[in-house]
Amino acid sequence: MQRRVVITGMGAVTPLGNDVETMWRQLLAGRSGMDAISLFDAGTFPTQFAAEVKNCDFLAELPPELREEHRHAARNSGFVIAAALQAWRQANLPVPLNGQGPLDPTRVGIYLGAGEGPLDWDNFIAPVVGGWQNGSG
Repeated sequence: MQRRVVITGMGAVTPLGNDVETMWRQLLAGRSGMDAISLFDAGTFPTQFAAEVKNCDFLAELPPELREEHRHAARNSGFVIAAALQAWRQANLPVPLNGQGPLDPTRVGIYLGAGEGPLDWDNFIAPVVGGWQNGSG
């Protein structure tokens, strides 16, 4: 059985830009996301440059009622939240509050690609288990 998949929204938080449009422009221009390391003093390391994500304040993008819930998220989890929120908004989906909303979870799928970083396990696994328990996974 073949099923159709429609991509309705995309989001990106990368060293080339913190949204899909900016990242794409930088890629087409042949730019690199490499720059001097700014997150910590790399003076004692053999390399002082990396591909860092810069200027990503994911909390500012969240609706005010969701900021407290996510204020302790790990940095890489913040990138995921920011990219997912971009995709969600691009798809014109309502932002569910407290897991509630008019969205049918059996009709939505998410593809997440991520680089390195420690897994924020509790925040990652909660929606996966919640979806499975509700019969949507």
